[in-house]
Order: sequence, then structure tokens, then C-alpha cells
Amino acid sequence: MNARTEHRLNKIEVKIKSNGFSKSELLYFRVFHKKTKKTFSEKSSEELNLKSIVAVLSNNSFSVASAYIYTLIFFSLGYLFTDDYSSAVYFYSATFIVGVVHIIYNSKKNKLHIITELKLIKLYLRSYF
Repeated sequence: MNARTEHRLNKIEVKIKSNGFSKSELLYFRVFHKKTKKTFSEKSSEELNLKSIVAVLSNNSFSVASAYIYTLIFFSLGYLFTDDYSSAVYFYSATFIVGVVHIIYNSKKNKLHIITELKLIKLYLRSYF
């Protein structure tokens, strides 16, 4: 790994430790890491470590939420120009409900608890600030 990647992973390690993951959540990440290493060949999985697996999982978790955040932002701008506030309430409600259902679906697909999924999203946001 190059120095930049190593520095970023060290920052992520500090954020992982202070993010409030329970022992069972960290053990799940460890099991997921072992399964991933078994799936790929020795050379391709050589640089995989637990920090990078958690970083990838947090990236995947946030990518689900970010689609709904962008949708809300762009339609908010549209509603500002049209002054159609009654339909904006229905749209925001529907988008919020669909976003929550999608986050729940993503957590069940990855065999995670919903709280763990939210912690991964929080970790992703904290990794940039």
C-alpha cells in the first residue's frame, strides 16, 4: 500500500474505535473479512485488512442513503421555484419512507442490524470531517 492509503486507513481505524461499535458488530466484521479473504485469491486479498473491509461496508451503506439525500436536495430547489408546498410535503414524506425502507433492506441484505447500518453511515460521514 502506498503512504496515502496507509494514512487514510489509520485515520479510519481511529474513527472505527471511537464510533461505538459493539463487540458483536466487530466480530461480524471479522467474520465478513475472513469470508472475503477466502473468496479471493491470495494475491488479490493480500492487502485486505479489517479496516479496509469496514471502510468498504461504510461506503456501501452511505451510497444507499446518499441517493435519497441528493433527491431531496434537488427537488427542494425545484419546489422553491414553483411555490407548490402541498405536494412537497407528500413528496418529502414518500422519499423519507422509501429511504428508510431501503436502508432497512440494505441492512437485512448484509445481515446487519439497523443500528449497525446507521453506525456505518455515521462512520462514513465522520471519515470526511
